[in-house]
Amino acid sequence: MRTTARPAVLACQLLALTAAVAVLGVAPGEERALETLGALTTFWQPLQVLSGAYGAGERWTRRSRRPAVAVLATTIAFLAGAAVLVLAAQAITGRVGLPALFSAAPRTGLPTFPWLIPLGALQFVILLQITMTCEGKPFTRLPRPWGGWTALAAASALAVAAYFLLVNWDAVPAATRAATGLRNPDGPVPGNDVPAFLIVVAAWQVISLNLLGGWPGTRVRSPAARILLNDILVLAGGTATYLALQAAGVSLPDMAALAGSTVAGSRLVAVLAFRDSRPATTGARLRLSSLALLSSAALWAVLLGVTSGARFTQQPAGLWIAVMALNFVSGGISYLTDILPRARPPAGEERPRPAAGPAQAAPTGAASASLPAPRRTSRHVTNR
Repeated sequence: MRTTARPAVLACQLLALTAAVAVLGVAPGEERALETLGALTTFWQPLQVLSGAYGAGERWTRRSRRPAVAVLATTIAFLAGAAVLVLAAQAITGRVGLPALFSAAPRTGLPTFPWLIPLGALQFVILLQITMTCEGKPFTRLPRPWGGWTALAAASALAVAAYFLLVNWDAVPAATRAATGLRNPDGPVPGNDVPAFLIVVAAWQVISLNLLGGWPGTRVRSPAARILLNDILVLAGGTATYLALQAAGVSLPDMAALAGSTVAGSRLVAVLAFRDSRPATTGARLRLSSLALLSSAALWAVLLGVTSGARFTQQPAGLWIAVMALNFVSGGISYLTDILPRARPPAGEERPRPAAGPAQAAPTGAASASLPAPRRTSRHVTNR
């Protein structure tokens, strides 16, 4: 989505985002924040896709006479939805326990981190693949936002199927699995490998289909051929990058950190460029890619510097960097561009007024001639 905020307003929003990362991701202790908020923010991401790409919550917010309150209520509803998704993921992967939403070592229920992350990452990346790479088809044929909810249901079903077919927790001792209630699907891929690979794929999704506006698929006129080309580019590119980093000896947490920083840096450049059209020349694409690379490297260096003074005893520091970059920074940017702008009406559009009651009779005669007739306007939100 193209942001219409003025540079000063956008700078204030980014400062607020930085403060939120500091308060939520650093103040409680980096490892504690990772273990308590990592899964919740992962399952929040698909709901933001529904909001930005399919308009979930948009109609209600636009019709509200108090848009700021409606945006706050939408945010709370999305947080509650993310909590429901976490509990559903617990039921699929192990034991359900509400205390696990607030504690890294709950008395009941499967701890959410890292055991729920493979399933959450599968759901998010599959939904992105449907929405961005496959252009939302066939779900865009349904009325908004029902097409989005249907796409989420389809992505969730595919994620659950992929989890049981692919993932295993053989590296986790049987005693630990029994104590936590973790079930082992006995698939061919270690559970800790899955998130790193999926974040690399997400980086390809964002760079090709968000930052570069769908290039090189934009040269193909046939929708079916264009979608096939995008699918091949994203999946083949993600797989090749994953294998190359693995061959270079990059650990899985560090791979996730690098890919997550790339996603966040690319999203930041796409927003700051104030784009509402794809880059049309090779030079423009090279400039955007270079800026994204620099932004990603700077973000990764800053987050790495934060971890140098932190203490990690149970989780690798790279996972904290990945979650902060992908869920907090990139997710925060999506919130600033997709949800927060609904707190004010677009230019030329008025919010609905209260209906005239007995104490506020509708004006008659000459007075009514000076009142403008209500206009019906529509606004289409596009999210790349």
